[in-house]
Parts: sequence; C-alpha cells; structure tokens
Amino acid sequence: MTLQTIIQVLASGLLMGLIYALIAVGLSLIFGLMDGVNFAHGERLMLAMGEVHDVHQAEDQRQPDRDQGVDEAHQEPGGQDLDDGLQGHAGVGR
Repeated sequence: MTLQTIIQVLASGLLMGLIYALIAVGLSLIFGLMDGVNFAHGERLMLAMGEVHDVHQAEDQRQPDRDQGVDEAHQEPGGQDLDDGLQGHAGVGR
C-alpha cells in the first residue's frame, strides 16, 4: 500500500467515526430530553447526507476534466496521438 492510500483510508475511517459519533450524540440528546426515541432523527440525517451527495456531484460536474492536460503530453509534435496504435489493447486507449 502506498502512503497516499494509507492516509486516505485513515481519513475515511476518522470521518466515518465522526459521523457515527454525531448520530450517537444526537440520539442521546433527544432521548435524554424527551425520554423517548424520535425516529425523525434518522430521516433528517438521511436527507442531509443526500443533499451533501447532490452538492458533491454538482461540484464534480462543474469542474473541468482532471485528465485534460494529460492528453497534450501524449501527442507527437505533428499532432498525431501516440496512443493511436494501441487502441483495442486491454486497458489502453480512451
């Protein structure tokens, strides 16, 4: 595993743990105040996560393609694509 993968897994685990902690704090706060379980808590959490997902998807669509600069590096000075001869091979080409 690379260092980048390890950092990403650690950050992902930390964020997931924080989400679980927020859920637990919210449920214990509601249960402590009302002496009963409020099932709307989970529904609001689900709606909030859906909104975050939608915003994230919209941001991805607004940003230009991350591989845009890579295509220029694969061209010969005459403009011919260096990968043209590799089309059809497994895992190569666009």
